[in-house]
Amino acid sequence: MGNHNYKENPPDNDRPVVICDGTGLSFATIDVSCKGGNTFTLSTGTTKGTCEVIKDKDSGNVTSGYCATPEGNNATASCGDNGGEGACGKTEGKGSCKEAK
Repeated sequence: MGNHNYKENPPDNDRPVVICDGTGLSFATIDVSCKGGNTFTLSTGTTKGTCEVIKDKDSGNVTSGYCATPEGNNATASCGDNGGEGACGKTEGKGSCKEAK
């Protein structure tokens, strides 16, 4: 998945989090797998940024995900769209969201 370094302590839950500091060669990228079966690959399009998969606290189901940089290279996906199949959301700058095939 590339260069990921936790700036402080790792998350205390089981949500995937990627924090890239720009020293690696890989883009900050994460996969968001929705309960409906679709998976979306999010990226900042740069070697910097934070990507996270968000889960419902009660059910544990993935609800959404994002990748973002302070410079505005952002991408989102929501698993609540299209009847639970999920969909790409807003992208900005070099950010991207693509449905994984």
